[in-house]
Amino acid sequence: MNHNKDLNTKKLFKNNERFADIFNHTVFGGKKVVNANNLTELNSETLLEKEGKRLSKRERDILKEALVMADDKSVYILLGIENQSTVDVTMPLRSNMYDLLEYEKQVKEYKSSKKRNKKLKLKPVITLVIYWGEKNWYGPRSLLEMMDENVVKHYQEYINDYHMNILIPKEMSEEDIDKLETDMKDIFMILNVRDSYEEMNKLLHERKDIYSRFDKDAVDLIDALTNLDLNETQEDEEGKVDMCKAIEDMKSISKAEGKIEGIKEGKKEGKIEERRRNIKVMYETMKETNPGKSDNEIIGILSKAFKETRKYVRSIVL
Repeated sequence: MNHNKDLNTKKLFKNNERFADIFNHTVFGGKKVVNANNLTELNSETLLEKEGKRLSKRERDILKEALVMADDKSVYILLGIENQSTVDVTMPLRSNMYDLLEYEKQVKEYKSSKKRNKKLKLKPVITLVIYWGEKNWYGPRSLLEMMDENVVKHYQEYINDYHMNILIPKEMSEEDIDKLETDMKDIFMILNVRDSYEEMNKLLHERKDIYSRFDKDAVDLIDALTNLDLNETQEDEEGKVDMCKAIEDMKSISKAEGKIEGIKEGKKEGKIEERRRNIKVMYETMKETNPGKSDNEIIGILSKAFKETRKYVRSIVL
């Protein structure tokens, strides 16, 4: 995710109401499991170390601790969000790694505390990946999907799988979107018509009472994901922005459509960058999880996996 989009998505979920709304209606199937008043934001940075030596730093987009009920008892769980604007074929592995590192952090805290003689009880970690892109998610959604089909066919019962929780707004039905209780509903609605000025204009007029006084951070996110220059309209004293006016202020429909066409062209250039990023991420992941393999071995594996020359892969990772 580019820097601007990343900042805006993180800012969006600083809001506990939105955060709770997304988890309740997408992860917990509509159950009111998470209460916005019982959420505490945590440090999302985790260090990967070996024998006291720092190997790398991992940082989630956002991580919060939630106090929830389990039968008649209140317990703590950790909830994390990872935002994606492009398809990442390594996402199940990345998501799993974030969770495992968080568990490792809990183990370290346990070992260094005075409670060491008591039984270790880990706080569950649940990660939700939100894919904001317009293209279909063609990447895997579990670790098993990242493996050779023949291997999975014969050895699946012995392999520990990791199924990724992923939310893709464009895959949500109107009924599902309508179940959301915060302005996440209206954010998803506008993003799902971002390619059509006509549909966007229709939606803005149908829900003018909402979009004419929309939160600035929500508008900033929509602007970052659509490049429609919505931030040119000033916010009022209450931090609200009139999105309807922002669209109407465009000189003509052709200007809006021109921007949308420009976005589509820009995506073609983004494919190469996305592929290079996936190769780089997979290289770093393999270096961390397979310390015994040399650079040449890893480059050879990636060359076959991505169907690129060794020279091309080397130019990206080294």
